[in-house]
Amino acid sequence: TRLLEDVYYYIAEKRYIKSHLDKWCSASPSHYAPLILRGKYQIIDAWRERGGRWGYTVTDGMGESFRERLRLARVDLQKANSITPEDPNSAASMIQVCMGLGIDEDIMELWFQKAIEADPMTRGTYYYKLNFLNPKWRGTYEKFFGFAEYCYKNPPPTSSVYYIMIE
Repeated sequence: TRLLEDVYYYIAEKRYIKSHLDKWCSASPSHYAPLILRGKYQIIDAWRERGGRWGYTVTDGMGESFRERLRLARVDLQKANSITPEDPNSAASMIQVCMGLGIDEDIMELWFQKAIEADPMTRGTYYYKLNFLNPKWRGTYEKFFGFAEYCYKNPPPTSSVYYIMIE
C-alpha cells in the first residue's frame, strides 16, 4: 500500500491535472481510484491556495477558497471509501479534510480507524493524525506527543510508523 500511497501523491500534486481527473471521474463514476486522486488533488490545491502562513494572515477569500476545495475533496473521498473501503488512502486523506475544515476529533478518529482497518501500515494515516493532533491545528501537546510516543512504541509489525516520533 505504501507504493500506492506514493503514486497517488505523485499524480495528485501535478498542478494542471484537474481537468484530466474530472474526465476520468466522469468516465468511471463507480471506480474509486480517480475519486481518491481528485480528492487528494483538491487537498493539495487547497493548501497551495492557503499557503503555509499563520491562520491570522489568511485573507477571507483565501480561507473560503481553501474550505471549498476541502469540501470538494470530502465528497470524492467519502464516495471512494464507500466504493472500496479496502484502499486506506481515501480514509487517510479524510483526516486531512477533517483538520482543514475543523471537524471534531471523534470524526477524525473514525476515519483513522477505517484507514488502519484497511491497512495498518499506511504511514500517511499516522502522519495525518499526528498533524491533526498538533496544537497548531486541532490538538494539544499531550495528545500530539502521546500519539507520537504510541506510534514509536507500538508500530505495526514491519512498518515504518515508528518514524512518526522523529517527524
